[in-house]
Amino acid sequence: MAKPTSWNIVTVADSDEVVIAADFPATGRPEAQFTDLAPLLGDTRSFWQTVPPVVSPEEGVSGADYIKQWGAELADSGLVVRGVLGFCVGGVYAAALADEAARRQERPPVLVLFDPEQATVPTLYWQFEKLLGNLTTVLSAEEVTRVRDTSLALMQEHGEDVGGYAAGLHRVFRSVAVDAFGRLGLDAERTEEMIGLFSSFISYLSVAARLDVSDTWRRATAISSSSPRSGLNPHRSPAGEDSPLVAREIRFDTEHAQLLRSDAVAETVRELLRP
Repeated sequence: MAKPTSWNIVTVADSDEVVIAADFPATGRPEAQFTDLAPLLGDTRSFWQTVPPVVSPEEGVSGADYIKQWGAELADSGLVVRGVLGFCVGGVYAAALADEAARRQERPPVLVLFDPEQATVPTLYWQFEKLLGNLTTVLSAEEVTRVRDTSLALMQEHGEDVGGYAAGLHRVFRSVAVDAFGRLGLDAERTEEMIGLFSSFISYLSVAARLDVSDTWRRATAISSSSPRSGLNPHRSPAGEDSPLVAREIRFDTEHAQLLRSDAVAETVRELLRP
């Protein structure tokens, strides 16, 4: 088969099985990535990771269209999907890909979700807030305040409309990014590249809201961190029971940002993927 364009082939093995992972990789992000986890698995299977499509939230792409290329290239490979992993909102796409693989092969893949989150307006807000925190050396204090105030006002305006909120955040970011990146000496091409990366990220978050994978999550194993605002933790009952959103939950005394580089987590994943 031709080299996939919608997948990053992290490792290649002499096997007819593959483990796939859904995430939005970004250079310099504080959270560990699947490229950190893959070497820890010591797996005899290939490991592929999704490459998010370059789309804008204003395009209104459906969930099915968003993942279409992923599924097509995976099917063309002829590989059997042994496991599907998803990090954060990537757990939504992982579930959709697990469903698709299960329709093509005799044995459904193992589905493992790391601090899984649904795509909601508050999810987009907190991800946007983290981005602002990373841009404090680029944006002025006045710009940060203005953008934050506008993003909060947009939350009230759009309610539960994730797509509308994502489009609004995209416009807000663009309105300040051009000037801010210009002050750093970035030319127009590089500025558009940076804005395009944000556009792809906010689309990755918002398109997930168009996919209903609740039934599939109830057949999945969740790996939960100790971070109180991550994954299933904010929805936990006062008694602290495991979440009913998944079939099984395994908790680690590990921060959200370190889940994918934890040796203990990797050992658990190896067991879950064992034939």
